[in-house]
Formats: sequence, structure tokens, C-alpha cells
Amino acid sequence: MRVSHNYLRQQFDDVTINAILVDLKQLARSGDFTMGQPMKDFERRFSAEFVNGRPIVAVNSGTEALILALKAVGIGPGDEVVVPSNSFYASAGSIVAVGARPVLADVDETYSLDASRLETTRYNRAVIPVWWGGMPPDWSALRRVAPGAAHIEDACQGIGGSYEGTPAGCCGDIAAVSFHPIKTLHGWGDGGAVICDYYDTAHRLRRYRDHGKMSRDEIIMWGVNAKLPTMQAVVLLHVMDAVKAATKRRQEIADRLDAGLRDVPGVIVPPRDPRRQSSWRLYMVQCEERERLMDHLGRAGVEALIHYPVPLHLQAPGRALGYGPGDFPVAEAQAKRVVSLPCHEYLGDDDVDYVIESVRGFYGA
Repeated sequence: MRVSHNYLRQQFDDVTINAILVDLKQLARSGDFTMGQPMKDFERRFSAEFVNGRPIVAVNSGTEALILALKAVGIGPGDEVVVPSNSFYASAGSIVAVGARPVLADVDETYSLDASRLETTRYNRAVIPVWWGGMPPDWSALRRVAPGAAHIEDACQGIGGSYEGTPAGCCGDIAAVSFHPIKTLHGWGDGGAVICDYYDTAHRLRRYRDHGKMSRDEIIMWGVNAKLPTMQAVVLLHVMDAVKAATKRRQEIADRLDAGLRDVPGVIVPPRDPRRQSSWRLYMVQCEERERLMDHLGRAGVEALIHYPVPLHLQAPGRALGYGPGDFPVAEAQAKRVVSLPCHEYLGDDDVDYVIESVRGFYGA
């Protein structure tokens, strides 16, 4: 039996592919390739169905969405922005891209930015809380300890999750989401969106993503080319219908994994907080004897991954900022123990039970 993390080939059955191809053929015949009607339709539907009607600006990647979100709140050279040390590279890289300085910080047991440690962190402008693996950070605590900071929500993995009933993308002052193929809402390539709190912010970003144009022959600002390709919007419109069911299935699988692994010595399942509903982009456990466990799982046909073995402060760019071993002990300890087990909507209960049995077998539980 084989149980894999990789579900890219399962995301589109023949019926869905054929329906998408029909719409792409219509798009090709219309010539509406750039800033086309499907992109506008997608923005409207995503706003209404996923982010409580907040205005969104569709762009070409989650990373670009983070960059535009930072620019929208005025982050630039001389500014310092806090970001967790265990995140994907884009969270900190977007800060550097606008000329600001990333200030790395430690995390809590949910892999999220630790608000208690943030109280002693020196920075001057903003905080980027990350929905790491789909788990929301503790927004109430972050607001309490950083009341004057701009809260830029990295919800690139968060679609489908919520904090105290507030959906991902609606907890911060401004947010970024990703539509990369490995995300629950995914296209046939990169894509993303900025989720804005105010319509005037969205209006400015829509100008900015299209070279600052007011018309074909006139610009009102210096801008960039960061538009979501209309072709991707066509795909996303088809995928949207399945997102809520996919998230529900991931939550069921996470519950099943919890129940099957909670009593295993040497394994720590993800902490649960009733205020925080994860999208379960990743299901991460902490394990003793990780390398031997992963070898055992590999031989059993279970694909286990590590997200990520080297925290940002121990990467070459992080060291260049002056960080080193021991600076963020929780992130470092988790990086040595964390394992991502398969958790996606294409797994059956037998697959999940096999993962549980394989882990339990290794620990003799």
C-alpha cells in the first residue's frame, strides 16, 4: 500500500478538465486574456464566499500578494517587520523585496508566532502572523501585545480555516492568500490575492498591479505587472465549488489521525484550541527518532515530509542578518522533530488508518 502527500494528479477528474477546457476555448476565442471577465468574476465570488465580502485584488502569486500588502500599508526602506522564523521563505522574502528588514521571532506549540515572546521583540512597523500549515495564530494575543503595529496576515495556507469564526484573510489589517497548485483552492499554476479591509486600498492596488494605469494611454502612479492571468481565473472558478467539502474532509482526517496517534509514546499530535480551526494544509506531528521513523514509513509506503528542516534564522540570508543557533529555541527544536503526515481530501479512511498503523508499529504502540 502507498499513501502519498502528492495529490496533484488527482485534483482534476475528466469531467472537471473537460468543463475547464470548454471555458478556456471560449476564452481563446474571445481574446480576453488579460484582466478578463473571468478574473473579475473570480474576485467577486471569492470575496462573497470566502472572506465575508472584503474586497480582493487577484494577483499572480501568493508572494506578490504579500509584497503588495506590505506596500499597501506603507512598508518600505527603514522599516522593521516581525515574521516567524519557521515560515516558508516568501514570508520574510517579501519584506526584503520592499526594502524593509525582517525581524525574526520564535513560535509557540502550534507553530505560530508566539505573542508572549513578541512583547520583548524590537521592531518599528508591522507584524506578519502566518497561518502555518493552515493553523491560525492567536490573533487576540497578537493584537494585545502589538496594538500599534500593522498586522499583515499571511494566510497563503489558510483558506478554509478560521479564528473565533472569522475566516482566514479577515483577521488582519490586510492579508495575502495563495492559489498555488498545492493549496486547497488552486489553479494550474501560481496565483494569489490581496484581501483588503477598505475599498480604497483595493482600488489603489488594482491600479498598481496593472502598471498604475488609469487608461490604455495614461498612468496615475508607478506600478508593476502583477495581474492574475485570466486563464488561472477560469480554473479557479471551477475549483471553488469543491473547496468547502475538501476542507471538511481534511478536518475529518486530522481528527482521525489525532484519535489514532494521541496515545503513542514519542509522538505529539497538533495542539487543539477551540478558537482556532485549521484548514489542515499540513498535518504535523513532533516525533522522537524522526529519521528512523521516516525510514520506517518510507519502507511501508507512507510518504512523510519535513516542513522545514532549517529555520529561516539558520539559512544563509538569516545568518547575514546576525542570527545564529540558539536564538529561537522553540523553532529550532520543532525543526528537529516535526513530521508532516499525509492529510488531504483524496485519502480514504483505509489510507489514514494505514498511516496510523505504520506510525504505531514503529513505536510498538
